[in-house]
Amino acid sequence: MLAWAFEITTTGLKRTEDVSLEESITHVTGRKLDFIVIGFLVAALSLSLYANLRSPPDSLVLPDPVSILIADFTNDSGNELFTGVLEDTLRIGIEATRFVETYPRKDTRKLASEIAASGDANTILSPELASQVAIGQGVDIVVSGNVSRSNGEILVAIAGVNSADQTILFELSESAENDEEMLTAIASLAIELRSELGDTNGDFSSDNSGSFWVANLSAASEFLHAQELGSNVNLEEAVRHYSRAIELDPGLIQAYAGRGDFVPKGT
Repeated sequence: MLAWAFEITTTGLKRTEDVSLEESITHVTGRKLDFIVIGFLVAALSLSLYANLRSPPDSLVLPDPVSILIADFTNDSGNELFTGVLEDTLRIGIEATRFVETYPRKDTRKLASEIAASGDANTILSPELASQVAIGQGVDIVVSGNVSRSNGEILVAIAGVNSADQTILFELSESAENDEEMLTAIASLAIELRSELGDTNGDFSSDNSGSFWVANLSAASEFLHAQELGSNVNLEEAVRHYSRAIELDPGLIQAYAGRGDFVPKGT
């Protein structure tokens, strides 16, 4: 703006309209330069406004928050190790998405026992009981599942229903050739479920992916049992099960981290 209003002359700085042709030292080149500079400034300002005011791409718009309650799966596979492990592995997988929150299964089981008037802390979380808890706690979706064997394969199928009106929102399934591959199948289901909820290619995943990489079901069972004990402040038992999980799978990083939370430094 100063360059437009004033001009340097052979006798000093003067207002542009007071400068004669003989005095001007920038009569031609100076004016061209003014237009060039102003043009660049206008372009830069336009780009800045566009970058700051435009709406973000649809793929980066965070979906509405959603809460999920996972019921106990029906286990018709004949392998008792699947009980509890598959549900918690699925929970860990879907919690990697920032806009998804899972309702604690321990709290769900406690509320379910109150509804069933059983007084049993190990009350089975049937889809019906889980739905009653979800409605009472304002949870959006109840996920139930079934594990079975067919033609030499193990099949796991899950379904999600709207807790308010019981409409089916999604039905997903995966298969595994053997028991140990079931954890991989559950991890795939978690990815599919996150996609159903609106996560695209991990765009909304947290920095901590939440992936549960474990070598075998026994290690997974020990690790998840240790987590539950830790949340119940049974620290000595939690450390014992974390250590057992490490023995079964020395590469299970989460078990080292979990045990480290309860073991005093230097021991």
